[in-house]
Amino acid sequence: MNRLEKILSENLKGRETLCPGRETAINSEFLETKLKSLLQSEGDWRAFEDFLLGFILTLQENFPGNLFYDLDYFLWSIVRTSKEEEFVFQNELQKKKDLIQKIFTTFGIHSKIKFQYAHDFLYGYDWCKWVREKQLGEKDITPFGYPFLLYILGRGKDMLQLVESDSLEYPSLEANSKSFRNPFLFQRSPSQEALVMRSLASEGKLPVLGWDLDFTPAPEVDFLKIRFERAQDLGISENRDKGAHKI
Repeated sequence: MNRLEKILSENLKGRETLCPGRETAINSEFLETKLKSLLQSEGDWRAFEDFLLGFILTLQENFPGNLFYDLDYFLWSIVRTSKEEEFVFQNELQKKKDLIQKIFTTFGIHSKIKFQYAHDFLYGYDWCKWVREKQLGEKDITPFGYPFLLYILGRGKDMLQLVESDSLEYPSLEANSKSFRNPFLFQRSPSQEALVMRSLASEGKLPVLGWDLDFTPAPEVDFLKIRFERAQDLGISENRDKGAHKI
């Protein structure tokens, strides 16, 4: 068992994948082989293992109902961008670990926002929205780079203010409610979410193909519209919850 697989098998509960033809999320052997070209010291490896363990625990703590865990591209991207010359790698990983932890606690089930899944973050729908809203140039659009991570944390803080003011788009949830917030115009129960995501993944129509290290982002494609239309095509019911407004 390689170093990466040991952490995954001992700590990640559920390894469901969207990758066609793959039975388990994260090809740890292939990913570790690729990472060896970047993690060239024992200190680097330990820093990465600390990042990975912290990420997994934070993800599961805040999104225990998450379904899919194709983290290959995410992990590769985090390491690759943290290895750029101007960064001290181990410090950079710690900064990103802390930032992502804040993002997950802001949006997860213990927050007033209370989203059920981390799919929109992991598979690029949040990134897609950011790129299309900001109309960014090519140099700024790394799916898990600092500009995006800082944006999504700031968006979360803004959203919390809207929830606290009981806004129309982000109303407050009832105290002790067991329901999750769904601002989208289609329902997203676990079975519905899996149906839509698997259908799109089978055609490579996700903003981020999480299992593919050679994936190239396509910021010109409106994946949010594609997902909404696919949900309609699959007969997913309309979401009539208060605050539903997004495609």
